[in-house]
Amino acid sequence: MIKNSRTVRNRSRSRNRISVSDGTKHSVTDQKLKQKLYKICFKENSRRSVLLDKRAIAFEVIAISALSTLIIFVMQSTINIAVKNVDPPTYYGLAFAGLLLIAILCLIGTGVSSNLYVKRKYSDLSFLVSRFSINFNTDILFSVRCDAVYEFLKNESKLDCDHIDYLIGHYTERSETIRKQKWLPFAILSAFLFPFWNVTVSKTLNWSDFGTNILLFIFAILLSSCMWIWRRNIESTLFSKSNNYLYIASILRTIKSYPKRRYE
Repeated sequence: MIKNSRTVRNRSRSRNRISVSDGTKHSVTDQKLKQKLYKICFKENSRRSVLLDKRAIAFEVIAISALSTLIIFVMQSTINIAVKNVDPPTYYGLAFAGLLLIAILCLIGTGVSSNLYVKRKYSDLSFLVSRFSINFNTDILFSVRCDAVYEFLKNESKLDCDHIDYLIGHYTERSETIRKQKWLPFAILSAFLFPFWNVTVSKTLNWSDFGTNILLFIFAILLSSCMWIWRRNIESTLFSKSNNYLYIASILRTIKSYPKRRYE
């Protein structure tokens, strides 16, 4: 009896180990698949590798360098005027205009080179090429990534609707979680600063001084515009991971809409 009970216990333990190991194996496979999807979209099929040839990349590097130099010159001139009360040299105006012109021309050159390269490489998608040269053919990039993700899921036998819905839910939830976590410090800071802002405005505002009120109104409009631009830039950098997850979810929704015969 004792031997039989020990045998039963050993069998139950072995079954539990098998079930745990199988669960771990499926979890690892699932995590690898999600990482691979991200890699396919943003590393193997990055914007540069899909849309830009060497000439377009060279134009883009020159444009970024010119804009960076221009920003440095503007900041240096502003600091000299505001802090040191020193006027910038006369040639700075020509330098600013030259750098800005180089940046604009190189951006246009990047767009034109990208269009020509895309028409040669993806002739079946040439109808999506934008005539506006600075538009970097985001629709074509999306189509190429959709095909790459579709082929990967097809090879992995993961094209059933239930699994695609699961992946869509996962990436959407991850995106929302990251966005909430990163916006929380800004929300807390705004909650503390807003009362001080109201007190400052109420003390500064004088309804009897019409000219000052007009200037304050213009300043408020400019400040709101700057905040809007700042938020757009913050979202594109701080929430890049969140935006990428939403992008993958959009790709998966597109793949889910494919005709059923493509799944066979």
